[in-house]
Amino acid sequence: QKEIVMQYIKDDKIIFSEEKITYYIKAAKSELEWNYYEDYMETENTILLIFDKKRHYGVIPKRVFSKEDLEKLLELLERKFNS
Repeated sequence: QKEIVMQYIKDDKIIFSEEKITYYIKAAKSELEWNYYEDYMETENTILLIFDKKRHYGVIPKRVFSKEDLEKLLELLERKFNS
């Protein structure tokens, strides 16, 4: 499966792949394995990636994705957390 890119503010982006999540924020690059996250939750407008014993979460706004990419991301999350 190809990567799913969340592009926002100028050069900042997040790339979701089967192996990891790669963050490009300002001049920094950070790669996190999927096992860093414990679960996810979907709301009407966001996807929450839950970590740190379910005490913290990252917020991903759905509006930055095309309908097709959002469906692919949700399928990827389902495979990662509910398999």
